Parts: sequence; C-alpha cells; structure tokens
Amino acid sequence: RGARGSSSSNGSITSLTPMQFPCLPMAAAPVDAEDDAINDASPEELAVVARCREGHLLQAGPVSAESSLSCDICGEGIRPGMEAWSCRPCDYDLCAACAADPHGRATSRMERRLASYSAQAQMYADETRRAAALAELPEKLRGAAPDAPGGGEGTVQELLKWFKGDFFRWTNKPVCPGCGQPASESRGMAEPQEEELRFGGSRVEAWSCVGCAIVTRFPRYKDPARLLETRHGRCGEWANCFT
Repeated sequence: RGARGSSSSNGSITSLTPMQFPCLPMAAAPVDAEDDAINDASPEELAVVARCREGHLLQAGPVSAESSLSCDICGEGIRPGMEAWSCRPCDYDLCAACAADPHGRATSRMERRLASYSAQAQMYADETRRAAALAELPEKLRGAAPDAPGGGEGTVQELLKWFKGDFFRWTNKPVCPGCGQPASESRGMAEPQEEELRFGGSRVEAWSCVGCAIVTRFPRYKDPARLLETRHGRCGEWANCFT
C-alpha cells in the first residue's frame, strides 16, 4: 500500500488528523440491519453505509495510478482506476463487491483465493514445467542438486548468479517495441486478453512511449512456463520463475 498521511524517515505514519481525513465514527448497527442496508444500497449510497471494523464511515473514490490497494475482506487487488471504499485513518479498504456485501462474500471469495494459491503451488511440481526449466540451465548446473555430490551452497550461489545475471531481467517499465527504449508513461491497467489469461496474466499494465506514441502491454504472468519464455518482470515474476 502507499503511505497515508505524513510519514517519518523510517516509513511509519506520524500524523493523521480529522481535518486531513474526514472519516467520522458512528455507532455500530445490528448485523442484520447493517446487512439489509448494504444489500439495498445503490453504489452511490455504499460510501454512506459501509464502514471499517472500528465503525468509521468509508469514503468512496477511484484508486490513483500511483497506488496499490487490496481488499481487506477478500484480498483481491483494487487496480488503479477502480473504485475503492476506504477508511484512511485505519488503513482499511474494500473492493466494490465486498462494500456491497461485506458479510456474505468473505468465505466464498477466500475459498477461491486459497484454491488459486494451491493451483499456483502445484505448477512447480508439474513435470512438463520442471523439464522446461531444467532445459534452460547451463550444462554445469544441470542435475547438481545441493545434496548431490559436488553440490551444496556453492551450487545454489552459482544458480542464483546465473539466474540474476544471465537469464532473467528486472523490468520497471516495459521496453517499447518501436524504439527499444523503456516506455515512460503509465496508462494504468488494461483489460487482459484471452492469451494473457491462459498464463495467469489477469493484471495487465499499459505503458505509453512518449517518442513513438505506442502503448505497450505488460502482463503480470504467474505461470512459470510462460516466464521461462518472457524472462523478465518484477518481484512476483522473479519468485515464480526461480521457484
């Protein structure tokens, strides 16, 4: 999440005032009454009805391009440009779905999220993906497990050095296909295409090159097999591919 309020040098929030954040406490309503009010509310009314765990009113507004939020009920990311319902003093955010039904969606959405994590972990044990990863290794590193003869810490260090220096590339901004320079202007999030979704690219960043006016797509792939082909990304891609 981005920092909210003024911050000290170590990143901790040092001041939050009511003038900065007009989020007023209100008495908690009975759960049944609250459910009825939220379920019957229009999107415009959700900001009045929905509230954080401390009972503060939530303020509705679009997520800025510089922010990265996630829903505190279901855990889903709230992308730039999407509506979020937030309590800034409590650092509490809801997506549109959970703001509309905060008590009814948590279980089912959490179950889907856990199933997604399980499927991601199973990819690492898939024999086809493992064979593709081993095929990319230099000859001197193939079959050299840390517990094998000649393996150990030195082997792991060699693998890390090769992966970071020769195989995978860190990407802050995607390269423009027109001029070969990093695209410099973020256009927020783009709608994922079918091919991108096949490899876990449900989040797609759009970047514009000022010189070429070309918009470059940056799918945040989760499938390690696809990452063996693209060979670039940020923390998530590095972790998925190296694992």
